Amino acid sequence: MSGKMAVGVLGLVLLATLLFLSRPGGALSAAPGPVQPISFSHATHAGQYKTDCQYCHAGARRGAAADIPSVARCFSCHAVTAADRPEIHKLAGYVAAQTQMPWVRIFEVPEYVSFPHKSDIRAENPRETERR
Repeated sequence: MSGKMAVGVLGLVLLATLLFLSRPGGALSAAPGPVQPISFSHATHAGQYKTDCQYCHAGARRGAAADIPSVARCFSCHAVTAADRPEIHKLAGYVAAQTQMPWVRIFEVPEYVSFPHKSDIRAENPRETERR
């Protein structure tokens, strides 16, 4: 077998292996996240509806953590918006019980890591830069 043919065969084997591993359920496919108490999508809220990040994550401007919004904050919109949906009924249950959403943590950074969101906020909102 010539050198070029061997490289070509090796390339095909590597490509087939990569395709096999990246198929749904394969070793390289994204693992599904944990089951959360309600279905929530940043793509819907921040992407499709363009909700300002700071509306829900008020701590992002002031501190090192963006904070998880309270159920009361979520319900300030959802008492009216999409109020007939099953996931919003679950949210209303947490509000009525006066308990916070028991989110399952997905990411956790070591305590020595600091990630202030101030530069992201300034990039999103030029007026934040003018205030400084």
